[in-house]
Amino acid sequence: LIKDKLFFFAAYQGDRFITASLPTAITVESPQWRQAVETVYPNSVAALLYRNFAPKDNGTCNATLTDFFSAGNGFDGTAPGEEATVADAVSAYTGTQAQIAALIGPGGPFDPTNPATASIPFQCSSVATFKEQTKANLFNGNEGNVRFDYNYNDRNRFFTAFNWDKNTDSFGSALPQGARGFTSPFKITGPNFQFNYVHTFSPRILNEFRAGYAEGSLLQQAGVAGVPAISFDDGSLAFGSYNGYPQFFKENIYTYSDTVSISHGSHNMKVGGEVRRNIENSEFDVSRPSYYFSDPIFFAVDSPYGEAAGVDPGFVKSHANPAGPHPANLATNIRHWRNVEFGAFFQDDWKIARRLTLNLGLRYDLYKRHNEENDLATTFLKGPGTSVIPTFGFPCLWLFGERGMTFVGKDYFVPVVDAIGIQVIRVKDCQVDVFSVGALFRYSLKREASGEFRYTQSLLPPPGNRTGFLGAASSHSDPNEHDPLFCFVPETPCSI
Repeated sequence: LIKDKLFFFAAYQGDRFITASLPTAITVESPQWRQAVETVYPNSVAALLYRNFAPKDNGTCNATLTDFFSAGNGFDGTAPGEEATVADAVSAYTGTQAQIAALIGPGGPFDPTNPATASIPFQCSSVATFKEQTKANLFNGNEGNVRFDYNYNDRNRFFTAFNWDKNTDSFGSALPQGARGFTSPFKITGPNFQFNYVHTFSPRILNEFRAGYAEGSLLQQAGVAGVPAISFDDGSLAFGSYNGYPQFFKENIYTYSDTVSISHGSHNMKVGGEVRRNIENSEFDVSRPSYYFSDPIFFAVDSPYGEAAGVDPGFVKSHANPAGPHPANLATNIRHWRNVEFGAFFQDDWKIARRLTLNLGLRYDLYKRHNEENDLATTFLKGPGTSVIPTFGFPCLWLFGERGMTFVGKDYFVPVVDAIGIQVIRVKDCQVDVFSVGALFRYSLKREASGEFRYTQSLLPPPGNRTGFLGAASSHSDPNEHDPLFCFVPETPCSI
């Protein structure tokens, strides 16, 4: 723009990409089964979903209910696939949920003991194909950049640049339930700004100042937000997007640094410092629930064995009720994480001889802990333990497993695998020591994991008083049977 002074560069690229995924083998319910559910239980959730989200392609429908039982999918309350006859399998189902009898019991539209209905297809083998707009290094979006270089004089030079990219995917993660019309569209935006100023004090002393800004923004949506995530243990095609959608992550990183370069005799020295400010304003909305069914038969009568959702348990102060404990309720997970990082260094390239150069250096970095601006993060309070490893003073630890509630005991080791790493919880005299492995990870993951586990203290009442417990009781025959869950029970004697 100005000869030998001001230089300008700009570029833009637009990418338009759409393709189809490779076919994925899936198992879907037959049209006859959908029709039977809609006829027998027209107002059920299953009928509503079957009616509005039938698979695009039914495929080959030749598996009957008898075939389904023979493949080991029968249910008898102890272990699948152990029924002696088809009649025993039907009895096991109807004995667990009486409403099932209207579908597969005597006289029902899918009675496998009746020759007139035994040959009706129950499931179909099909394939799922869905559209994609992101694959490897291909994407659908726009990107551009602009740069200015300005040589003010022989002692002062400036440089600034701005980069921007946006990736929009109308379909999202390629999941098999796309065959039912479910999508998870997302938008990713990544602006980046840089500024550089170099000042020459003398032929031997030079100073360089840098400032930068980088943003990482992700908006992940559920294409049909009103449908929860529903999955089946027998492998039938699921419903809905992941229950963690919609979610929004926006991270802002501000960086400032200054470096002084000094050349003196046989020494080329550099000394400098850096400050980095991380700001994340995000929402990990886990309030959309997910339901888990053994198979389409239990789904037909709205009988899940498990349920998960983002729940504010109500036993601590919160943004919803700053005064104190409040009723449990579905809650989203808005968070505002903040942290600052500092760094300083000294470097010396010392040319001792023509063939020998010594490189010396020292660097110090301080990474301040991440803080949630509104104190919404989970906090563990130390108990009276004397161990070097923090001891949490909960009087008792209860374990809810496949066969009911079990008291862990006075001295017990429990391995726990979570999104952060591996933990071993040791209970000793009703106190809990937590040994963590794998505590090092990327900063963004650290903030995400901390926010995701905001309500990790799953507090359950003692036996005989289970109202308000944060989980779904099993729909099977054993009323004491619950989903696996580790729970701390405060102020409860260590006895059953």
